[in-house]
Amino acid sequence: MAEVKDKPTRRSAASLRLLFADDEPSLQELMRLELPRMGHEVTVCPDGLTAAAALEKNTYDCILVDLDMPGMNGIEVIAKAKELAPATDAIVLTGKSSLETAIAALRYGA
Repeated sequence: MAEVKDKPTRRSAASLRLLFADDEPSLQELMRLELPRMGHEVTVCPDGLTAAAALEKNTYDCILVDLDMPGMNGIEVIAKAKELAPATDAIVLTGKSSLETAIAALRYGA
């Protein structure tokens, strides 16, 4: 008899549930079009507060966040995601970087 395994809590790499948060409209549109084309489900948020609200309602395999957003910055969004679902992966996107922000992002699980 075949062994029955529990359902995985994460989707396969071929189909991920993603949250993308960035205040740049051109990047929002790019991700809104390209990520589903690659087989992923994506929620696009224009700022950190909208991203935090989406995290309260849904579970994501990975979040992609800009560090510098109005309302709530990317590090705060990562902290919220890890608080709600610790297994959520996080990728930081930024046009501005410093050693301090990189260390802070890593401390919060990026």
